[in-house]
Amino acid sequence: MIGTFKDVREHERLLRKAVRHLARHRTREALSLLKRCVTLCPSGEKAFLGRAFHLLGISLRRMGACGPALRAWLAAYRIRKEPRLRRRILSSLNEYGMLKQHTPEQDDWKAFYAIQVRRYLSSKRSAHFSSRAEKDMIDQLIWEYWRDVRRMYDLSSLSTTQKLQVFHDVEIVFPWMVFIPPEATPLEVPTPGFAPTRKCTCGSGLPFMLCCGRTKNSDELWIGSF
Repeated sequence: MIGTFKDVREHERLLRKAVRHLARHRTREALSLLKRCVTLCPSGEKAFLGRAFHLLGISLRRMGACGPALRAWLAAYRIRKEPRLRRRILSSLNEYGMLKQHTPEQDDWKAFYAIQVRRYLSSKRSAHFSSRAEKDMIDQLIWEYWRDVRRMYDLSSLSTTQKLQVFHDVEIVFPWMVFIPPEATPLEVPTPGFAPTRKCTCGSGLPFMLCCGRTKNSDELWIGSF
């Protein structure tokens, strides 16, 4: 019985150690401990699990993994709806539900890029770039189409839903991409009557566009998180 108790409390020891590492800016060590902590934590300890996910998000953000950090914060908020965490999430997001960039123009570009990268990767059996050269080529092609979009539309005059519709309507003919197989993940295109501010159906209390309906960040797509 004593051994079982120690095993159950191991997640608490890991969290305390991870907090010390974060305080000393040893982010990589803290990240490893927090991943183990989340795995070992009993599902019934919601307050503890929510805190672990919150700290996991902070560690990932410090490591530059913006998309996974956001997913960790959203998981933490769904477990325990703390006002402080809600403020952190909302202040970090732009209108697409992606991590906020320095300017609205950069927000638009990141959304367009992520939508097109998702379309390309979902057409590949491996669901990831095979080489740096392949990624560079696709990046350049997407950028060329993006310049056309900027010439054709005044994006600053469009709503978020309208801009997403424009981005989804752009069909880039990627090299080697002859067809999208039936098993590929379909892209979610907003309907004309869609209300971006309506609450998410998962029960988080956040707007759908900032929760389950958000546009995935590119670093999430590269690891196959469609």
